[in-house]
Amino acid sequence: MRDDESPSLTTWAIAHGCTFHSLAVSPHPLYGGYGLSNSVSTTATADENERTALFVPNSLIISMDLISEAAEGCEELADVLNALPHHSNLEPIITVFLLYQVYLRRENRPSKWSTYIDNLPKSTLLPITWSEREVEFLSWAGTSISRAVPGKLAFLKSVYHHLQQTEGWFTSISWDDYILAESWVSSRTIEDPRTNTPLLVPILDMANHAGVRNAAWEVTDTGIELRREPVDIPAGAEITISYDLDRGTGERLYRYGFIEDTDAGTMSKGVTLVGPFPPRLPGGNIFRVTANCVSDEFDLSFLTYENWYLLFHVD
Repeated sequence: MRDDESPSLTTWAIAHGCTFHSLAVSPHPLYGGYGLSNSVSTTATADENERTALFVPNSLIISMDLISEAAEGCEELADVLNALPHHSNLEPIITVFLLYQVYLRRENRPSKWSTYIDNLPKSTLLPITWSEREVEFLSWAGTSISRAVPGKLAFLKSVYHHLQQTEGWFTSISWDDYILAESWVSSRTIEDPRTNTPLLVPILDMANHAGVRNAAWEVTDTGIELRREPVDIPAGAEITISYDLDRGTGERLYRYGFIEDTDAGTMSKGVTLVGPFPPRLPGGNIFRVTANCVSDEFDLSFLTYENWYLLFHVD
């Protein structure tokens, strides 16, 4: 085991049925948080078994069925789930489930998910966590998500305040707790291709995005596999997947809190770049909007779906 590997998370996953094949969970040297990496070199000619990097069993995948089963045996979880407003979006169900695990952790009532919760990030760069001034700036900018972010915040606030009226454990959940858990769900869930419902898959959700991936996940009858692409991957190299290839720049920022790496030296019409520029990272930069990112002469009408990322810099 490497010195920088996370033994608690890995041991937890293996104890609950995960199988690792020449794969390590370790802190990411550039982005923070965790990533997945090859523990030995693998080749493009590897057979099918060697290409499998990770197996996560159905029993460790947070799905609608798993949450429903958990609620059947837990009245206090069921009460809050039943209080959720009815709507077509199922992600709030996973948010409530995770918040219940957070509550149990604080009450020193260990659950199956305690170690996983401990290893989830405690901050996020998703636009729903931005300051009021930053969201206001985004609204002025006229991007593809200018209306979506305030709209989602209004929806989340209505759900949160509604659930705060329930008796019991949810009254101890702060707005910051709620928005963080919502960020976990937004940025880490995948869609089950069989049912079109969201899934949160521990360990798989530690895989970072790359425009040119070297792995992909696949649903099986017994769980989900992460399989290496038929390419040479050296020991220590990061195992990456591609998040939602059909999403644009704004949509990726909205859902995941990052934008693709681009040529930061390229100017678009009407856009003023404000330095200092952040260090360039392979695969994608994570940027925050701040009101002082633009000069007084900046014309927001030119901040479009295609070029708005040119404003951003790290706080």
